Amino acid sequence: MTTYGPDGMTPLDMMGARGASHANPMFDYLTGFVPRKLKDLFKWAEYLGFHSAHIYGVVRKFGEYPITRFIYESTSDEEKTRHKKLFEESIRLKGFLTQVSYDVWLYGNAFISVYEPIKRELTCPFCGTKEDVAAADYKFNLAKCSFTHNCRQCRRKDVTSRVEDYKLKKANKIKLIRWDPKLIDIEHNRVTGESVYYYQIPRDDIAKVRAGNRTLINHTPMELLRAMQEKKTFRFADESLYHMKMPGPAGVQSQWGFPPITSAIKNFLFTAVLRKANEAIALEHITPMRIIHPAAASGQGDPISTIPLDRWREEMDRNIRLFRRDPLRIQFSPVPINVQELGGNGRALLTLGELQEAEKNIVLSMGVPMEFLAGGLGQTRGEITLRMVENQLQTHIENLNAVVQWIERKVAAFMDWEPINMRLADFKMIDDIDNKQLKMQLWQQQLVSNTTVADMLNIDLDHERRRRKEDTLSDARAQKETEIAMQKFQQSLSNQAQQQALQSQGGMAYDQQQIVAQADQIAQQMAQMDPGSRRSRMDALKGEDFVMYSVVVQRVEQMQQDQMAQMKAQAMGGGMIGGPQ
Repeated sequence: MTTYGPDGMTPLDMMGARGASHANPMFDYLTGFVPRKLKDLFKWAEYLGFHSAHIYGVVRKFGEYPITRFIYESTSDEEKTRHKKLFEESIRLKGFLTQVSYDVWLYGNAFISVYEPIKRELTCPFCGTKEDVAAADYKFNLAKCSFTHNCRQCRRKDVTSRVEDYKLKKANKIKLIRWDPKLIDIEHNRVTGESVYYYQIPRDDIAKVRAGNRTLINHTPMELLRAMQEKKTFRFADESLYHMKMPGPAGVQSQWGFPPITSAIKNFLFTAVLRKANEAIALEHITPMRIIHPAAASGQGDPISTIPLDRWREEMDRNIRLFRRDPLRIQFSPVPINVQELGGNGRALLTLGELQEAEKNIVLSMGVPMEFLAGGLGQTRGEITLRMVENQLQTHIENLNAVVQWIERKVAAFMDWEPINMRLADFKMIDDIDNKQLKMQLWQQQLVSNTTVADMLNIDLDHERRRRKEDTLSDARAQKETEIAMQKFQQSLSNQAQQQALQSQGGMAYDQQQIVAQADQIAQQMAQMDPGSRRSRMDALKGEDFVMYSVVVQRVEQMQQDQMAQMKAQAMGGGMIGGPQ
């Protein structure tokens, strides 16, 4: 990407300035503004992302749409739980993947690394006391890449420190880093496909470190500080940097990704020309200039020859000022007046149609249908378009899954965890009803697992199992509390009935089991009655024997609760999550 045109032509060749009879049709005015170096193309990508609403819309939608929830595949619930807590609460991997997608769709490249936190300690060479660099009173000399500090133990000043870095295995300290592609250099072997990555350290960072900025010094790896000292680029270690890139032509610096906005640059410049033209038209031709003059007449009635025009102009100025103060004022004139307008035809001159067509070409040049960005997809055509976009995003989703798995391996190795398989849930832009129904039928025939059906419905199976467990325990606890309460209530009724029976029978013995058995028999009979008959029978029983009525009410309620619990248990046993495997 260092030549000016095809076959190494210079601008003079393309313009036909070297003896050609006609200018080269491949060269136009806007071609002179197109970037010719890859790093310049990255700067243009940033500019277009900031100033083109269409490019920003495409980048944002394509960056966010494919990001779904994470699926953790492991037989260990403990590993799945702590992985989920780390990646979804501490690192917030989902938001980071969205930013990575922005980089890929804008620059065509995304460079990712995992910062493994360190604890840096400064050791006194005299007494061996170690101090945390965050709390130590130190100075850093970039020219020598050395620390000096005041030892709190032996009270020596400006001792040359021994620097010791330790791994700090705290999950909340792990950071995911995106690197600026403009500051990355790649040394590539075309034969083996191997690449070595270098980082050009910004001068601002070097100046801050030289000035003693503790934020940059405290936890920056010593290898990077030495690179600043030697004024060299920093070489990334093998497997410490992940390069995600857009596919591009093999003959155009294949070690780099191909920015998707490349083909949109000339269209954007064309829209800039049209907007500039519309701006000039709007400033000059939208608001007309109005000219007031007395109406011409023939013969002796011509006001130009009969009235003093300077006095007429003064009166018109005065009347206009008075009208602006009071719009209801009525003005008088001894002669007819005409108004002429110059300009005001700006709407007919505006290039709105050409501008809309150029903006549409910007979106199409990035491989996106205009309806996807602006809406308005019909039922049939919309499904076809969304299916095409979904297929287009499949490669990007596979790359994102590779990034997720690479990050998981790096973090698990650092934290000494058992690695597990992580991926994004399947991405679907449209809901395939027929496919869902077919899978549900296969699940009912025990040919599809619960996990497959849960993933299809975007359900977290582990979360649902935990909730089912909690619901079951809550129901069992509530049922047990109800039984205890009913036993207390039954005992209270029995005591009351026994006392009444003793009083009515002159102290005779009271058979509790007989009362309960008779109440059960009456409750069974009432269960077979319709609601109206049951209500009449209960009213009659209440008047005949209140004690028996109370026991029957309790037994009827107990029967209803038992039936509800049985129906709920059957429903839970036949549900999706507890269904066939």
